[in-house]
Amino acid sequence: MMPYQTRWKRLLNLLKHQLCGNLIMGASREIRQKIGTIKSTQKITRAMQMVAASKMRKAQDRMNAARPYARKILDVIAHLANAHPEYQHPFMEVRDISRAGYIVISTDRGLCGALNVNVMRDVVKELKDWEQKKVQTGLCLVGSKADLFFRRYHLNVMAKAMHIGDAVGVKDLIGAVKVMTDAYRKREIDALFIASNTFVNTMVQRPTIQQLLPIASTATEFKTRVWDYIYEPNAKDLLQGLLT
Repeated sequence: MMPYQTRWKRLLNLLKHQLCGNLIMGASREIRQKIGTIKSTQKITRAMQMVAASKMRKAQDRMNAARPYARKILDVIAHLANAHPEYQHPFMEVRDISRAGYIVISTDRGLCGALNVNVMRDVVKELKDWEQKKVQTGLCLVGSKADLFFRRYHLNVMAKAMHIGDAVGVKDLIGAVKVMTDAYRKREIDALFIASNTFVNTMVQRPTIQQLLPIASTATEFKTRVWDYIYEPNAKDLLQGLLT
């Protein structure tokens, strides 16, 4: 006859082994479920990465196709300005700056590292410099992130363009940009700058602030050169057509 204590010890040992086995089986099942979930997430992430890479390539192609055109337009404007020096388009009139405008380009979504922060940080620095010089400022914000960032500063926001999407066209921006160019024409601002990122490669985008108006600074690069072009109908009309 087995002693009473021995039987209880064996029973407890059996219960312990069974409990440990159940725990191990439960843990193994949970681990397998988590592994399956991670694999599914990996598939979704990989698909999203492929879509994003395709969109980026298309955006790069559009950008590379537009860059030479933009450079050449600036060259033509500078040539025309020198060809007709007695005529000065309002967009080429240099004035003392008492009010400055900025077009700030940002994204509508996040998860892009310091892409937006770097540009906005540089803009804030310039706005503080203008404030010290007693110069008023106005902003045109392109992208939801710029709107969200500058909302806390309670600045003079003159125009906005948000939720544009991936395929950006002139029609998406012309309204907001025209507000700023009209403000320059009406002397509500005396200089207009554009703040954006200059694409270097997929890992490097350099924050840049460039003067958009007046365009006279671009034309001065060509004053030392002699251009012998024949313009039809004439340089003045062509200049008005390009800048209007």
